[in-house]
Amino acid sequence: MKLPFYQRLFYLVILTSSNFLLNDGLRTKKSIAEDHNAPKMTSCPQELVSFGNLLTSHITEYGNRVIQKSGKYSRKLDFFPAYIITASKPEFEPLSFNQFQSEKQTIPDGVKQIFFTSLERQYSNNKTLIQTQNYHWLIMNQTSEGWNLVMAFTRFGYPQGDKFVVSPARNTTNGVIGQAVKIWLKDCNFGTLREYTIKN
Repeated sequence: MKLPFYQRLFYLVILTSSNFLLNDGLRTKKSIAEDHNAPKMTSCPQELVSFGNLLTSHITEYGNRVIQKSGKYSRKLDFFPAYIITASKPEFEPLSFNQFQSEKQTIPDGVKQIFFTSLERQYSNNKTLIQTQNYHWLIMNQTSEGWNLVMAFTRFGYPQGDKFVVSPARNTTNGVIGQAVKIWLKDCNFGTLREYTIKN
């Protein structure tokens, strides 16, 4: 028996609504699953050790970005730009600032110190590999806006003949590591670091 038009319309509305709700539910579940699997944002730790571990887990990536964007490597060179392979876990035992008399007056009270090494590689045009190990000293403080880089020093270690020579400490606040730390701090203090980039 053929149903009246109004009944057929009623069933059509019910069927359409059911399909819509079912598909919407599936979309919601899919969205929840995607949100669950997506990398989450992480905030900047206030505690020094956690902060230092997070910083050194990212510094290779940020340092290489600075190197790649640097205009000084746009011209032809005898050596290709160095790139950072890895960074060590940080250390936190503070050093005296007495060896840096010219810089001492610019260092505020209550600063924290972070130490780590980086392993870097560079190739010459004749494919000669030069591998260096550099020693970094970061002087940090905390402000109302979060962590701040006060100053950075680096001792560059490089092969010379059959010896490995380490340079005196140089102010690298505006160098590759200093710039990388500053850029990273912006992301860290604004809570825009991705969890999937954190290395345990």
